[in-house]
Amino acid sequence: MDTVYINNTPLHFVEKSELPSHLDKEKCPVFFDMTGGKLAPNCVDMLEKSTRFDAMYLAGNDPKKRFDYFAKKYKIIEAAGGIVVNELDELLIIYRLKTNDLPKGKMEKGEIPRETAQREVEEETGVKNLTTNDLLGITYHTYRNRKNKRVLKRTYWFKMTAPNQHLTPQIEEDIEKTEWVAPKDIPKLYDNMYQAIKMILTDWIGIQ
Repeated sequence: MDTVYINNTPLHFVEKSELPSHLDKEKCPVFFDMTGGKLAPNCVDMLEKSTRFDAMYLAGNDPKKRFDYFAKKYKIIEAAGGIVVNELDELLIIYRLKTNDLPKGKMEKGEIPRETAQREVEEETGVKNLTTNDLLGITYHTYRNRKNKRVLKRTYWFKMTAPNQHLTPQIEEDIEKTEWVAPKDIPKLYDNMYQAIKMILTDWIGIQ
């Protein structure tokens, strides 16, 4: 299942058989699309104009094809970041623009995702002796650039480890604070966190 976050709300591209058995259709509307993805722009418009939905589902045959059709309508920006854990199983969290987040950034020319993730995490947090491990997953979210053009950001997330140490936030990137957070305290951060970040953290917690 491919998911893209629009205005912080997930749009799920699914097979009909993948739909949850019990859905509140008012909060989580379902649209059946047999057109290969042509209904996707309508869903995007609805989600950009309203935050009243918890999620939206675009169901039908070949969801991958429908997601690819959707993605072609956007300028795609590649990015990468990391879920960094120390020897105490504490997670590295940043606080940027009044939101709890994970360190990440845009891919530079000639980089592969793993290299971007390593560089961005080091730059944004000041962490040393960082080890980059497996790719955990990929998230997608949309936004509008300064020219009001729709952009789709694809972010690759890697599992990482580093020793417990003092961290230095990259102030010029609007990062106010970096800290190590104990596993039991991670859910307390969810209320002030982007939905895409919550999703990737939920995946990480699930495979621990």
